[in-house]
Amino acid sequence: MTTEIRIQKLLAASPEQLSSIDSILSGIPMVEITHADRRIFTMSATAKILNLSRTTIWRMVKDGTLKTVEVHAGSHRVPSTEINELLKRRCR
Repeated sequence: MTTEIRIQKLLAASPEQLSSIDSILSGIPMVEITHADRRIFTMSATAKILNLSRTTIWRMVKDGTLKTVEVHAGSHRVPSTEINELLKRRCR
C-alpha cells in the first residue's frame, strides 16, 4: 500500500477505526473482543495484557476498577470483556 492510499484511507476512517489507530500509535494493546467472547484470564495473563504488575491488578480488583469471576473457591479470573472495557476507559 502506498503512503498516498494509506493517507486517503486514514482520512476516510470511521470513529471506531480512528480509535483503534490512536491506540496503536499510543502503544496501548488492543484486545479485539466480541460480545460472544467468553474468555477468562488469570491475574498473571491480565497483568501481561495490560502491561501492569499482578499487585496492581489485585488492587484494581479490590477497589472495584476490575471485576473478576470466581471459578473455584479462592480462584479468580478476569473476563475478557472487563479487560476490553478497561482499555476503552484508558483511551478516552
